[in-house]
Amino acid sequence: MGKPVFSASEQALVDQVSPALAGFEARIAGLSSRQKRVLRLRVLAGESLEAIGQRIGFTSERVRKIINKALSRLPSR
Repeated sequence: MGKPVFSASEQALVDQVSPALAGFEARIAGLSSRQKRVLRLRVLAGESLEAIGQRIGFTSERVRKIINKALSRLPSR
């Protein structure tokens, strides 16, 4: 399959988002795979704690705790 073709405005958005996404991935690199998955679902996909919990088999409270622990482990800027 070929590379997707974007309109000029879509490409501008991709160009703006790509560095931010790379920065996000770099910041979460040291986290556990579970923490990374939960943060990606919450931050990038905008899913609720309940939706994330249903997806991975945890309560929303457990998801909240995973997020809080992950955030506390992120490197400071």
